Amino acid sequence: MMDGDIKLFAVSDSGESSGGGSGGGSEGGPLIASGGKLVITNKDATNAEFLPSVQITREDIKEIEFYAPEMIRGIEDAKGKIRLDFEGTSAETPGSFSVDAGFVGAFGKATSSGNKVANIKATETGTESVVNLLA
Repeated sequence: MMDGDIKLFAVSDSGESSGGGSGGGSEGGPLIASGGKLVITNKDATNAEFLPSVQITREDIKEIEFYAPEMIRGIEDAKGKIRLDFEGTSAETPGSFSVDAGFVGAFGKATSSGNKVANIKATETGTESVVNLLA
């Protein structure tokens, strides 16, 4: 991570959570807006029980705007480029990322027709994962 990277639910070196969430480690997480992408991860989770299952909706963004408004800029800069970087998952128990159309509509990449899209895929080092679209 670079100093300019934006982390949500980051934890301090003492292991105490800041930002009101569980999961994440020295690198932060489960949401990291960095380098023109949004990374969803369970790596370095301080809570061994942290499940690799993350859901984000347009309504959740209101919370982010309140607690970490600077992260909105990082999510906007990602333009729908989302990477899943889970560990400890398998085909039988994959990590999951659930997102709604409101989030994609607000933060996705605009196509020439004006629609918004998201490019969601696993990183090269990530383990099994699935993506769910919420109604």
